Amino acid sequence: MTVNGQSQRPVKVEHWESSNGLTTYSTVEWKDPNSNEHRTSCNCPGWSNKRKNQPRGCCHTKDLEGTKPCPRKKVESVAVTSLAQAIEEIPELMDGRELRGIMLD
Repeated sequence: MTVNGQSQRPVKVEHWESSNGLTTYSTVEWKDPNSNEHRTSCNCPGWSNKRKNQPRGCCHTKDLEGTKPCPRKKVESVAVTSLAQAIEEIPELMDGRELRGIMLD
């Protein structure tokens, strides 16, 4: 993921079961290497379909941020220390910048 031209570093990946149990969603915690600011993103519909005049968010990212527990089943939580490890955890991670279905704004 890139924010303002700066590549962010993935530091944690969590996988969640969908409400119907047929899909698994991935939530990623990103760290800005310069400011150490942490951001989260997810590829679930709640995250990718941003509501007008509301901040982007979903129960998965709120759980990862520690602001509100998610009622969905967490399948796995993995701390990642390198881009290569993140790519193994999330095959859709491309060039270290974007996860298919994940946006940040």
